[in-house]
Amino acid sequence: MPQFSKRRSRTGLFIGASSILVIFVLLCLVTFAVLSLVSARADKALSDKNTAHIQAYYAAETTAYEKLAKIDTLLAENLQAGTEDKAYFDQCESALHDAGYATRRDADALYVDYAVPISDTQQLTVKIRVHSAAERTAAEIAPLSSTQSFFYAIESWAIEGDNVWQPSDELPVYGTTAIPD
Repeated sequence: MPQFSKRRSRTGLFIGASSILVIFVLLCLVTFAVLSLVSARADKALSDKNTAHIQAYYAAETTAYEKLAKIDTLLAENLQAGTEDKAYFDQCESALHDAGYATRRDADALYVDYAVPISDTQQLTVKIRVHSAAERTAAEIAPLSSTQSFFYAIESWAIEGDNVWQPSDELPVYGTTAIPD
């Protein structure tokens, strides 16, 4: 009888080891499943955020092109045969101001700037330069690029941040609060 009790304890030990192995494998599978689920949810959230940003950008770009078309129309309406650059720029500047556009002038050029909001922190900024009479004559002869019209050239079409970075002058080391001059 003593041999029979030895056999039983041996068989019970092998059944326990295989059970532990199965439990370990199941825990590994569950862990990898949870990690895959978390990763997939994070990827979807990032994809949704990217989609929303792209849609906001293209909506802002559409608005910017609509404003550009209005500017083109205003410039065309103020063009008269034989008009000098100064008089043309004065007429255009007045019409653009009446329409709500910001303008600035150099000695020989008129610039129009406007911004279209993309989000709370970004905007699409457009800067154009109105062509002088000589540039309009050259535009009649030469083919126009995608950044030019008969009336203007796009100087800048860029996404800019609305917030301004404020550097910190604090250096909290060993009780000090400011960088000495």
